[in-house]
Amino acid sequence: MTGCYHQAAGALGGNGWNEFAVTEAQNFLRRALELDGDFALARGQLAPLSELAQNTGLVEHSAERTLVKPNRCGDLRRSTLS
Repeated sequence: MTGCYHQAAGALGGNGWNEFAVTEAQNFLRRALELDGDFALARGQLAPLSELAQNTGLVEHSAERTLVKPNRCGDLRRSTLS
């Protein structure tokens, strides 16, 4: 899972801010979350990355849904689901 997270950072760092790099990074981050749904670094990077890319018109708005659910401590957090 951490490998996917680091690959996402590499995709953005090595390719710059463009549609290909953002899509590649999003895919790596989604894979990291498939492996471990509680991986906070991946979740914390995917949400703002997707929002910024969509708001700047770099990628199309996705059909992903956002929901709020309690974490292990009972606090609320946002989850992005495909």
